[in-house]
Amino acid sequence: TFLLTECKADLETADTRGCTPLWWAVDQYDEVEPIELLVRAKARPDVQAKDKSTLLHLAAARANPKVLGYLLAECNLDPTRTNRNATLLRAVP
Repeated sequence: TFLLTECKADLETADTRGCTPLWWAVDQYDEVEPIELLVRAKARPDVQAKDKSTLLHLAAARANPKVLGYLLAECNLDPTRTNRNATLLRAVP
């Protein structure tokens, strides 16, 4: 939290694939707390990577129901926003 509160880290900085710190939190953590911390700090959960995938796609691909539920319920993300079937397809092995 130090980087968020004291250093005012840029939460929208993206890597060469368009992935933000929130993206990496969804990718790396099975729990909601780190993601929730970034969202409360004003990280945008509606971002898309350069390949047009979203955080919902990533959480589904990681088979992470806690994070997927949080993104749907608390962040009001629409699973049909892009690639209508992509979220479901990524959830199916």
